[in-house]
Amino acid sequence: DDESLRKWKEKLLGCVDDNEN
Repeated sequence: DDESLRKWKEKLLGCVDDNEN
């Protein structure tokens, strides 16, 4: 599902952002 992918991407981005910060 597009929504699932979007949430997955957001989760991944959030994780990366958290790690970078």
